[in-house]
Amino acid sequence: MKNIFFIFLLLLTSFYGHSQHLLNGGISCATGKQSLGSEFLSKKNFRFPGDATIDAGYYFLDLKIEPSSKWLKGRVESAFTVEADQISSFFLDLSSSLRVDSVFVNDKKVSYSHSSGKINTSLDEPLLKGQQFTTTIYYQGVPLQSPQNYTIEFTTHGGGQPVIWTLSEPYDTPSWWPCIDNPANKADSCDVWITLPTLYTAVSQGILQETVSNQDGTQTAKWKHRYPIAHYLISIAASNYQKLERSFEHAGGTMPVVDYVYPELVGNPALAPLLDRTVDMLEVFSEAYGEYPFINEKYGHAMFGFGGGMEHQTISSMGTFSFGLIAHELGHQWFGDKVTCKTWRDIWINEGFAEFSDLYAREQLQGNSAYLAEVSNHMEGAKQVSGTVAIQNTGSVNEIFNYPKTYQKGSIIVHMLRGVMGDDLFFATLKEFQNTEFAYGAASIEDFQLVAERVYGESLQWFFDQWLFGTGYPVYTYGWGQEGDQLMLEIKHYGTEETQTFIQPVEIEIQYANGSTERQRVFVDQNEQLFEINGLQGEVLAVIFDPENWILKDVTETELQPLSSFSNNIKAFPNPTTDLIFLKGIESLESPLVYDQRGRKQSVAFDREVLNVKYLPAGRYFIHINAEGKSLVKSFIKL
Repeated sequence: MKNIFFIFLLLLTSFYGHSQHLLNGGISCATGKQSLGSEFLSKKNFRFPGDATIDAGYYFLDLKIEPSSKWLKGRVESAFTVEADQISSFFLDLSSSLRVDSVFVNDKKVSYSHSSGKINTSLDEPLLKGQQFTTTIYYQGVPLQSPQNYTIEFTTHGGGQPVIWTLSEPYDTPSWWPCIDNPANKADSCDVWITLPTLYTAVSQGILQETVSNQDGTQTAKWKHRYPIAHYLISIAASNYQKLERSFEHAGGTMPVVDYVYPELVGNPALAPLLDRTVDMLEVFSEAYGEYPFINEKYGHAMFGFGGGMEHQTISSMGTFSFGLIAHELGHQWFGDKVTCKTWRDIWINEGFAEFSDLYAREQLQGNSAYLAEVSNHMEGAKQVSGTVAIQNTGSVNEIFNYPKTYQKGSIIVHMLRGVMGDDLFFATLKEFQNTEFAYGAASIEDFQLVAERVYGESLQWFFDQWLFGTGYPVYTYGWGQEGDQLMLEIKHYGTEETQTFIQPVEIEIQYANGSTERQRVFVDQNEQLFEINGLQGEVLAVIFDPENWILKDVTETELQPLSSFSNNIKAFPNPTTDLIFLKGIESLESPLVYDQRGRKQSVAFDREVLNVKYLPAGRYFIHINAEGKSLVKSFIKL
């Protein structure tokens, strides 16, 4: 598919010169978004997160656009519920480059002030918590045109044909319509009406109710969306599109998959195979994450004058098409749209999982080798990251959408969590996250952790502390030796940045002289540890560290150092066992910890030198013994 993609990309860039050479879905998403919002951020009136005293219930945008003058005339009706105990005023966010003509509250015209990007409105009578009210705002003007931010943009394609589009993430929604500027404050639904000359096919969220011809030579497209939506995911795109239709068959019926494509590209032989992948990916992601979130409406793409893509709800805006970009933006419909990051600090909820969706689509549709190749590529980028994946400086759009950090390392963290939990529990976690208390809402990194731990049945604090809130990655050295049917495996590591101890299940592959192999998993929780793995099946030729590349790391194999008396003298027997393990050879023994092969701590009674393992399920376990300032791990088989 890569050759097809690059051929198609060359054709696209010949049609509009500002397109970028896109390496994959994530980098095309990140590169453009880094330029967004800097106009607002350069000013003192940094407005996010909007008015927290009110909660949005509904937005209706009625927009009339004059392309030749770039003039916007808008009417936005909204419904809100009071969140504070009592309010006597409220504000909405709208760029001061636009002129407010009038404001109505509950259909009554009221006084207001509009400055520093806020429409401040006083109420005639205070409203109490839980009370509802409506607003109607009439406004007009030319949205601020600046290379540092996107509002309503006017560009061209294919020999000068016009295209009008928006891209609001993260801070640019108020540049073209009045709203509560907070990604966690979702409206329950929206309607978007777009009036333009008849040349344009205008596209937005949800279902097209009708297109009305007006006497002045314009037409109004009326779009209706009846799912919760964050303000920055409301969009418009309009051009002389050719509409292409596919369908997604699901358990409840058929959903339209609609693409609004520039006419000059429709005949390109590379286009149809790429767009066909959308339906394949809908099947893959629906199986992995749960039902497509907006199944009663649609999914599709609308082309726009931007080098990458944007996950506008039910209709992703696309500057080009590639396998990775289609997968990334579709994955966002679950991660970013159905469940949205609570703050921009939590952007991993959006971009980490969307980029993992690209990786996962490759695994399911192109094969495991394609998945592992992309994982390896992302790991190399992730090693260049400094600082935490949880964004510390949300005032920097470049920091929020830093490609190696938010996309590459973010997706690798999801990949690593998959390795820790195993596929069954990992995908159960994703479905639980999508379909329980955070469905159609907003979530923080900690919220996702809560769900993951609920499904996993044990704390994952160590994982989130080191990978989301910690820095760097581990650098391992390991050496091994064989003594009869026992493998002696020494693992040492340090961190590249502030995080110096990485707690991690590590899979090893033991390769035997007779050509057979076996996999074992050890739980590394110290910087230096010696593991004893009994029950070898023959002569060992090699030991491979993390053969499936589950861990972001550097690793070097070294010679095993001579074993100390500490390890030689400590005995754990009988092994295998049905009920008891006796520990001998330790003068001062702290209560040992017992882990299974996934690194889950087991509840085991310990009395002096005896472990009672009678109630453990059959399998291999590891006893972590810390004594004399050293760490030794002995394995045993529970029959």
